[in-house]
Amino acid sequence: MIRKIAYSAAGLGVSGLLTLGVAFAQTTSPSPTPTPTPIATEEEIDDMAHRYFDNHIQMNWNKDQFDNGELTSEAALQTIRDCLDEFKNKEDCEHIIDELYWIGMPAEWAIKSVGNPDDVNSTVFTNYRQEQWIYGNPIYGATYLYFENDTLKSYQK
Repeated sequence: MIRKIAYSAAGLGVSGLLTLGVAFAQTTSPSPTPTPTPIATEEEIDDMAHRYFDNHIQMNWNKDQFDNGELTSEAALQTIRDCLDEFKNKEDCEHIIDELYWIGMPAEWAIKSVGNPDDVNSTVFTNYRQEQWIYGNPIYGATYLYFENDTLKSYQK
């Protein structure tokens, strides 16, 4: 291993710092790799999956998925594990459980959070794609999510 050592050579009549490349054998044993701290305990993950399942089973967009067997408690558990793996924090996953969205959210997670939109308007350009997702009926008040290249850029209620 090569390490650079800087020292003051003022006592030797040389001003400033002198940097030398010194090769030496490592005399200490390498420290063990620390075990990463999990983002959530298994109990917390299970609780989050149950809340995700309970909240989303009540949404109309998930009724068909539930009836078809696509939304199960096992699928909810996998969704929470995927969420923790992608976002690396519990807060974003809690937002998804609570059916919320935020600027910068990936489109696939918006669907997992608030469901499939009732309508989508797309505009395709040379270098990117814009989409307007519409939730609800515009006549009676709707929510609009605006995506660029599958990333939420703005929203309107």
